[in-house]
Amino acid sequence: MKSIQNIIERVNIRYHELGDNFNINQLRSIIRDQETPIEEIELPYNPVGITPYSRKILINNDILEIAVLRWKPNGQSLVHDYGDSYGIVRVLSGHLNFSVYDQSLNEIAQGSVPAIDTFDLPEKLIHKMYNPSSYDETVSLHFYCPKLNGINLYLPDENRKIRLKGGIGAWYPQPDDISLEKPFSVK
Repeated sequence: MKSIQNIIERVNIRYHELGDNFNINQLRSIIRDQETPIEEIELPYNPVGITPYSRKILINNDILEIAVLRWKPNGQSLVHDYGDSYGIVRVLSGHLNFSVYDQSLNEIAQGSVPAIDTFDLPEKLIHKMYNPSSYDETVSLHFYCPKLNGINLYLPDENRKIRLKGGIGAWYPQPDDISLEKPFSVK
């Protein structure tokens, strides 16, 4: 995990230099300058049951959270945002697709990211991610800044918006995973 440690050290230095001016652009620059070989990273267990991916948190401090996700073939998250955090995702193997939504949950953009590439997920961006392969798993590395303090899931078919506690994946939560639930209304 030497590459991850290098990223953490550089983020800490830049964050302490810039304070609240540290943003997604600085994080992206640090991540793109550092290779993250999949061989260096201890992968989470294979996802089981109905979960679309398994997730392992590698670092979680006030400034940064880093998690590695192992996606099942055709695995996809629910529509969600990161609340007050922003994220950068690096695909380590396979492909990871994403869809972006407006506040009314209309799909407004799509993308596909191959291994070794990254993509940004700005603060409050409503999106979902999915492995487009029917046969192969995808592994992705997720950087959140500041650390996730819960994410919002959007369940329009159930007229619900759910705020999850930190450390929970963007799939159907267990009752103990929910910190706030309210009716969802499309704007």
